[in-house]
Amino acid sequence: MSAMELFHTPSRIQTQRIKCWLIILCSCLFFYCSGGKKQKVDKSAPEIIKQLVPKQVDDCTICPSYIAQYTWNNQTIYVYSCGGATCNCAKQLYDGQGNKIPYDAAVYMAFDRESKYVKFIWRCKD
Repeated sequence: MSAMELFHTPSRIQTQRIKCWLIILCSCLFFYCSGGKKQKVDKSAPEIIKQLVPKQVDDCTICPSYIAQYTWNNQTIYVYSCGGATCNCAKQLYDGQGNKIPYDAAVYMAFDRESKYVKFIWRCKD
């Protein structure tokens, strides 16, 4: 065996292929990792409710936020809050037009008792 056979150097075509695969791999990793996580929002929600969704979400593992739709007193109500066993998040209520609903403890308890869950509009997801 000659020294050339032991230390075979890749041909120009093989080198170009390797470079091409490295560029593709780096591009895929860049696009996957950049810009935070894409969040899916239910298209049926009013635009003002959709605007509550953060533009970029970096971490959904600790107290993930959500927007849910409920019916209560024959009205559509949207709830913005977070969930998790150790989370202590206040609920913010919005009417069907996206206006904040002020509430006290009595209203909060009545809402929890009488409202009916419809669906999630958005959930923070990894």
